[in-house]
Amino acid sequence: MLQLGLWSIISNKEQKMRNFHSYSPIDRDDNYFVERKELVYQCTKQLLGNIDKGGCYFRVWGARQTGKTWLYRQSLDEIQKNYSDQFIAGEISMQGIVFEDNDNHTEIFFKNITGMFKSEFSIEINLLPLI
Repeated sequence: MLQLGLWSIISNKEQKMRNFHSYSPIDRDDNYFVERKELVYQCTKQLLGNIDKGGCYFRVWGARQTGKTWLYRQSLDEIQKNYSDQFIAGEISMQGIVFEDNDNHTEIFFKNITGMFKSEFSIEINLLPLI
């Protein structure tokens, strides 16, 4: 991992080393970063969607390490902070669910999703049996 540093002056006149960091979330006090307010605003707006049309679904495409996860997490934070009276927002990862060739994907999905909702949102969901 490449890390470079520059010295910057902080408010109490002490010098503090800041780093360039290219992996995982950054600490805004310790790392250099570029504000992406307009991009976060556009993503948040897309996630909120048009209430008259029933919301919105979209995909974020990009190569590895280009900020896709960072972008949606920033938008998620904005929604939780500014729209908590309208939305229950959270993050659910499907990475733990493994499908084999002959599995019924729908059945496995619904068998796991209720626990994921309970874990992330503290919401109990009672599903009807699959027909």
